[in-house]
Amino acid sequence: MNFKSIFSAVALSALMVGCSSDDLPDNPGAEGGESTSGYVNIAINLPSVGAQGSRVQANDNFDDGLASEYAVTSAHLVLFSTDDEATAKVSGVFTFKDLKPWNEDATIENVTTSAKSVIKIDAPSNINFGALVVLNDPIAEKHFIVGKSFNDLFGASSVVGDSVMNNGGKFFMTNAPMYTAGTGKTLATIPANQVYNSYESALQATPIEIFVERGVAKVNVTTAADLKNDVEIDGTTYQATVIGWSLDITNKWSYMVRNIDGFDTWKDYTAAGKGLRFYSTASNRIYWAIDPNYYDDMEGDDVYVADNFNKITTVENRSADDPVYVLENTFSVANQRRTRTTRAIIKASFAPEGGQAADFYQVGSSNTIYDKEGMRNVVIAQAVKVIEGKDDSGKYAFAENTSVSASAGAHQLTVGDVLYGGDALSETEIGTLNDAIGTINFFKDGVCYYVARIQHFGEEYTPWAPGDLTYGEDKDQVLADKNYLGRYGVVRNNWYELQISEIKHLGHPDIPEAPNTPDDENEYYVSFKVNVHAWAKRVQNVEL
Repeated sequence: MNFKSIFSAVALSALMVGCSSDDLPDNPGAEGGESTSGYVNIAINLPSVGAQGSRVQANDNFDDGLASEYAVTSAHLVLFSTDDEATAKVSGVFTFKDLKPWNEDATIENVTTSAKSVIKIDAPSNINFGALVVLNDPIAEKHFIVGKSFNDLFGASSVVGDSVMNNGGKFFMTNAPMYTAGTGKTLATIPANQVYNSYESALQATPIEIFVERGVAKVNVTTAADLKNDVEIDGTTYQATVIGWSLDITNKWSYMVRNIDGFDTWKDYTAAGKGLRFYSTASNRIYWAIDPNYYDDMEGDDVYVADNFNKITTVENRSADDPVYVLENTFSVANQRRTRTTRAIIKASFAPEGGQAADFYQVGSSNTIYDKEGMRNVVIAQAVKVIEGKDDSGKYAFAENTSVSASAGAHQLTVGDVLYGGDALSETEIGTLNDAIGTINFFKDGVCYYVARIQHFGEEYTPWAPGDLTYGEDKDQVLADKNYLGRYGVVRNNWYELQISEIKHLGHPDIPEAPNTPDDENEYYVSFKVNVHAWAKRVQNVEL
């Protein structure tokens, strides 16, 4: 599996906001210092195509996406007392008043529109200060309180849910972390000498560029034009037709600003044969993040899982051009496990070639497909063999509604399902029969389900092959991090396109539980490729 980057955070077309701020409130300067009023010329760069078609370095694969994904209905400039992120504190929040050419009704015709923005601020005197642009957060003043430190943005008080990051299709955006002078940096620097005494002087100055990114990731599922979907079972050809998909195990919480704590540790980890994977020296983008539950060991804690992750019980009949936007979900290598990895559940109709989908069953470990009568014949044949004193197959019958046909999924027989001579088999006899048969899989209406866990760097940058040590088996944690950190995960401003190329087997009869095991497995039911676009886009081929 493999994903390419989705949302483009850096290297995008400049888009500037005109604003008037004569009515802005006074704001304090740096602690112990003075503040002064002045004007600053800002260029806000929305995620856009930038380097599309010019993949000069690993991960730099860009795509515009949809025009609606560029809608801006509010814009703020958050000033910090310094651009040193270790000590920076919020000194003021200023509102851009004129959002042209961003349309407030979000009917955008061109994703690369731009305009100049000169804003009046109260800023610390005679020092360089830090700046954070915040888009589509109408209550930015409440999220970025004066006196709050930059580091506080990654504390519990700054953790928010999906309603903030994706407010009615208006995506929260803020500064994209950049690779700068050998390290990662989020705050933009506004030099003291670029705060001007007059609007006219600022207007003539070169704008200070600030690159922003969306606070969500984007996912969609497609099928390849040459999809191989024929599955041979017992000499019969079946075809699996994708009819829908949904995302499962999605994060409920996010930091408002991307957290790149630890970047200096993992920045130099390389991708096999491709050089650096965590940042690009061509675009200066950074391609990983720390989410609020990144280090939390959640295994065995159902309450923790329920409080922090969304899980689904049904799959939508969603089309390929209908994307889903989710909060980023990342984890340390130690936590790179199926129970916490965002996954696509792909719904398919499974039917004989040229035929119609209908109810069918599988019994035990056999791949053979049975209709209801065939399934019952298999059960009776086993009953004759294993139930003492009841070896007349003609005396066996089934209740009108058995537990194995009540709902899709894997079932075992219960008392009352099977009768002999008109009397139900006892609990002991049913237990003996279940031991001989195993589970009975019921595929309601011929529908089956496949799992595709979302990879971030994937096979291209963090290759793993069946037989390789998994991350839990590799006791050298540094080596495991170098090899596998970021192999799976969902990062903001990335677009993950799961492109199904081959369906190899029959899927699950219902949505399978995610076991507490490492993400990689030795057998895949589906082949897929992950494309990630700018949106940095990641395409992942899936074999089902």
